[in-house]
Amino acid sequence: MRLIQFLPYFPPHSWGLEQVAQHISSSFVEWKYGEVVNLTFSVGQQKEEGSYMQDGYKVIILPAFDLIYSFPFPKFWRKSFWKGIKEAKQFWADIIQTHTRFFLSSFLWWLLAKLWKKKWVHIEHGGGFVEDISWWKRAIAWCYDQTLWRLVFASADRVVSINKANIPFISKFTKASKISVIYNGISFPSTLLKKKKRKKAELWFVGRLAPGKGVHILLEAIKAIVKSWETDFHLSLIWDGTERDSLESFVKDHQFSCYVTFLGKKPRDEVVSFLSEEVDILVNPSFREGLPTTVLEWLLAQCVVIATDVWGTREISRKDDLILVQPKSAEQLREAITPLLNNCSNLQWLSFQGIKENFSWEKNVSEYFKIYQNLLKK
Repeated sequence: MRLIQFLPYFPPHSWGLEQVAQHISSSFVEWKYGEVVNLTFSVGQQKEEGSYMQDGYKVIILPAFDLIYSFPFPKFWRKSFWKGIKEAKQFWADIIQTHTRFFLSSFLWWLLAKLWKKKWVHIEHGGGFVEDISWWKRAIAWCYDQTLWRLVFASADRVVSINKANIPFISKFTKASKISVIYNGISFPSTLLKKKKRKKAELWFVGRLAPGKGVHILLEAIKAIVKSWETDFHLSLIWDGTERDSLESFVKDHQFSCYVTFLGKKPRDEVVSFLSEEVDILVNPSFREGLPTTVLEWLLAQCVVIATDVWGTREISRKDDLILVQPKSAEQLREAITPLLNNCSNLQWLSFQGIKENFSWEKNVSEYFKIYQNLLKK
């Protein structure tokens, strides 16, 4: 079987979507389900065009640029763009697969799937209508969903949701019989699951410093804790984004810089090491999520996680090691963090056990393969 994944980004660009696509690719090849080609835009890649082989699968890079932050736009006027499309067509895939409706790549490759008369599977990582942006952007996104993506969803051969919470939203656009739920798999080096003993609690945030991620709400909670709590603790933030300058200014203006460090972008291996050895508590204050890969990784690293009660996150919470709070509430974050600063022991690690049981890549990729097989029989 031959599978093409059309993607807005691919590693080394590092968000959750790319990690999922990479794991599907390597697992598909490793377990001999077939061949895989990933067609991606050049943003975040080491070169702007061309192709290469990695772990048994192929990556074709198309020239592109970020039209706005996190929205790559193809340089379709370049010969190398059409050369890459031709190379993908010659692969002659059985299945074309896209990820997340918001990206232009999903719409473009839907057109190609129809033009090439191929079976098309779409994986929806998001959920619900876009919020937490300006009113005019929300209006554009709403119109986009209600017109273009209503048509696209309805014509998909199969839509895969990464959690159960997305189903009511996706059902607005396509038949329930076309929807499947397959959780993202997760892998983490078990040999690193050891924590060092420290005199002060280490809190971490890993993710984009962007609107909707709730980092300013987290800093509001930290500011309140600093004023009322004597226990020594520290918050580190990994990654970068459009809000970094304003967040750093907030910390400086309210005079608690000694409690907060902005570390910027870090290699994934370094982040894994931090999670496994240095971290006690991780906070995910996002206003909306599908099923955040970072939360899965944090739990598997046996970190206590405080996350907002949104979409798929609530499906994996079994309480003590994954504490849920309402989004946009600095007070609830403060109340959740404070008692953990002195004591993260005596936990049953119930959510950790659930991740180990239900988020196997081997199991989940086999479910994708069954979907592909069934579509090709029709």
